[in-house]
Amino acid sequence: MNWTVGSLLQWTEAYFKKQGLFKPRLDAELLLSHSLRKRRIDLYLEFDRPLVETELSAFKEWIKRRADHEPVQYIIGHQEFWSLDFSVKPGVLIPRPETECLIEQSLKILGDRAKENIRILDIGCGSGVIAVALAKECSRAEIIAVDISDVALSCARDNAKKLGVDSRIGFKLSDIYSNVDPQKFDLIVSNPPYLREEEWKILDREIREYEPREALIAGERGIDFHLKIILNAPRFLQERGGLLLEIAPDQADILSDHAKNMNVFSTIDVIKDYSDRDRIIIMR
Repeated sequence: MNWTVGSLLQWTEAYFKKQGLFKPRLDAELLLSHSLRKRRIDLYLEFDRPLVETELSAFKEWIKRRADHEPVQYIIGHQEFWSLDFSVKPGVLIPRPETECLIEQSLKILGDRAKENIRILDIGCGSGVIAVALAKECSRAEIIAVDISDVALSCARDNAKKLGVDSRIGFKLSDIYSNVDPQKFDLIVSNPPYLREEEWKILDREIREYEPREALIAGERGIDFHLKIILNAPRFLQERGGLLLEIAPDQADILSDHAKNMNVFSTIDVIKDYSDRDRIIIMR
């Protein structure tokens, strides 16, 4: 059979449907466009173009990996976040769109100070999307990004360098604050693990079998890391500083109550994400 771009897209979509993939057409388009080094729209401009054997061979390997439920982001090695192109790889959590809310709220809190000499701490930086996005938006900020994973830190460093902000981000291997020098930050941000232990076994296969468990699970209530971050935050925050954490929607009340009981934060707010679910808790 002489495969064209169009016929291969249609066959791949049908095959992915049989494998129970949630977005078979999108997956097919993303994989084929990256395999051919084209934009997705170019696939439709070249719909009738025949593919040569070397192109088919490379794409077949990607089809096999996706059919085994390996995430598209790991196969193509990329994920867009905050309109920036980030590299991702196995062993590093794939960035989610809802985490962009963390960037939006950070910039709102900073206001005009976003262009000043400020210090920001990113706890559990993963692929570096939060630290890099904030470095792009805060042109004079000094950012410390920490993670307990060497693989994640390597990925984050590569992204910072690729996107031209590596000179303003210091990456450290650290279990939350354990290796953070005693200094005061204007902002502490984190997207920590927030799933409960019992949720692990019911996660989608492509998450459970491929993404790092330690970046997702946080004890019986899913708030182990949040509590540690909140408890020690006053030692590292400026008087006008803010702490922003991504949360699961059902964690807002318990974390708000915990923060109130500390009697150190002047305001505690919960912000909803793009799906109108509680997603960000802010303490100032």
